[in-house]
Amino acid sequence: MEMPKKTVTIDVDENLLVVASNEISELLYEYDSELMSADEDGDNRDIEEKRDALKQAIQIIDKLTWGV
Repeated sequence: MEMPKKTVTIDVDENLLVVASNEISELLYEYDSELMSADEDGDNRDIEEKRDALKQAIQIIDKLTWGV
């Protein structure tokens, strides 16, 4: 079930967004590495869900920072 989309307006410090994006990117890299080294037989749904959530967060931050 897809959540409804919302439009919000917030004041943010661009420097903090860049730092947040970098930190989240590092976490995403760690999850990608974890998935690559995980057993193919293992249940990786939790890791995949976290990775997908981090990708979404990066997209939001990029949109806030760069309007991309």
